[in-house]
Amino acid sequence: MINPEDRWKTLQFNGPVAHFEVQIRVKCDENYYSALCNKFCGPRDDFVGHYTCDQNGNKACMEGWMGEECKQAVCKQGCNLLHGGCSVPGECKCHYGWQGQFCDECVRYPGCAHGSCNEPWQCNCETNWGGLLCNKDLNYCGNHHPCLNGGTCMNTEPDEYRCACPDGYSGKNCEIAEHACVSNPCANGGICHEISSGFKCHCPAGWSGPTCAIDIDECASNPCAQGGTCIDGVNAFECICPQQWIGATCQLGKNCETETDECESNPCQNGGRCKDLLNGFSCLCSQGFSGVFCE
Repeated sequence: MINPEDRWKTLQFNGPVAHFEVQIRVKCDENYYSALCNKFCGPRDDFVGHYTCDQNGNKACMEGWMGEECKQAVCKQGCNLLHGGCSVPGECKCHYGWQGQFCDECVRYPGCAHGSCNEPWQCNCETNWGGLLCNKDLNYCGNHHPCLNGGTCMNTEPDEYRCACPDGYSGKNCEIAEHACVSNPCANGGICHEISSGFKCHCPAGWSGPTCAIDIDECASNPCAQGGTCIDGVNAFECICPQQWIGATCQLGKNCETETDECESNPCQNGGRCKDLLNGFSCLCSQGFSGVFCE
């Protein structure tokens, strides 16, 4: 008996007057395996299966396929196989009611406005929202701030509210001014005058805005010359000047337009005359003297 294999087997036969030696091997037909060549395995790549055959005739699945017959596709990595699946490798097709790249997001009830779901077709309302479609605002005051002129808002029903108005105002949103100046709306010393639409503030110098709450920027006109830095104040400004210019603490040169006079210290010696320059000076020396200071 000889098993199927690639190598040759040597057989010897000895007789009384002769010696006979032969080499022999047995090979199975293509796609047949086992010692009896009765195990069939034919590679294929179709709806029956997607596999090749190893040296023992066992099916070896191609990349992207799995299962005993290599007919089950390997889905996209991360795909939720409870809510999705695939018919070809790398796919992730969602079952009815699920969505998303990995079929892990439920589909909300149609028309759900401010809600979420744990299972398909749910509409679990977010905080401060109600109704079948979560479209009823339970906190209209907090989301819309409808009350004007300091009115206090109170939620009464979904999508409903009521404003408690301060003295001098009325209307659903406290938009009607009756005695608008009662609440002293003008800040920073502004003077309030009642008008048909409410009130108007006459602001003091340095302030602007409907309630005189906006500080006017005196630095907007770039008042500081020679590269000075402007610092805004209330109805005033201060200039921080470069070294060679008089600073904001001096009465003269408030806008850095006056240069420092380096000759004030009389630097020239021996009768020399001083000439002021920008950020410096020069000495015109008397006869017989020289040097920066005529020294």
